[in-house]
Amino acid sequence: MGSERVGFRNRAGDALSARLELPEGGEPRAVALFAHCFTCNKDYKAPVYIARALADHGIATLRFDFPGLGQSEGAFEDTTLTGNVGDVVAAAGYLADRLAPPTILMGHSMGGAAVLRAAGQLASVKLVCTLAATADPSVPRGPLAAAAAAADRHGDAELDVGGRMVRIRRDFFDDLRALDMGSALARLDAALLVFHGDVDLIVPPENADRLFAAARAPGARLVVPGAGHLFNRREDCRLIAAVVAAWAERLR
Repeated sequence: MGSERVGFRNRAGDALSARLELPEGGEPRAVALFAHCFTCNKDYKAPVYIARALADHGIATLRFDFPGLGQSEGAFEDTTLTGNVGDVVAAAGYLADRLAPPTILMGHSMGGAAVLRAAGQLASVKLVCTLAATADPSVPRGPLAAAAAAADRHGDAELDVGGRMVRIRRDFFDDLRALDMGSALARLDAALLVFHGDVDLIVPPENADRLFAAARAPGARLVVPGAGHLFNRREDCRLIAAVVAAWAERLR
């Protein structure tokens, strides 16, 4: 299996760092794109384990850092979901130039919302997969709810993410509030796989039911026993990759 360090520029001109996982020998039988979770990066366990497992199944997979995270340029405080959608579309453009347009989009947590929105702009996509995604990103949960209230008062707010402080602007929350995820799901012209952990303490598992029901798309919902929000166990990620690969084969 080959793993290449690559990169591309988004619409704002930021250089985004990426890693392309390629299967051994021959042409890939499908091309996938993975969008990481909010404040994470491409080198968290879930994107690494899943991308490498997909490569084992013959699926080339690109994982990249959103602006201001990991090794990408840009300022994280400028983040909006709309901007993340544009980054996914830019990553798809890179894949189209390098290999082929992606047929699979995968997104973890907030990355799930980004790929669901981006799918409508990418005619090549046949399968969209979400991990630990919320059914309604416009309603902040947990620490994000407090940050949203502070940003409404002061224009921005600080958020403690695993002991690391990040700054979020009110624009981020205004963008989420303007989001109509229901219409995006209703218009989804691709199969949908919804993965969720049954011990997710950040986004409750019932979000998987609501998200899948709203899409009215062919596909499946899978709740992974013992998995939390980050999906950081290798065996869970290999299970997810196997299900994605099986569906990708059906949709060829």
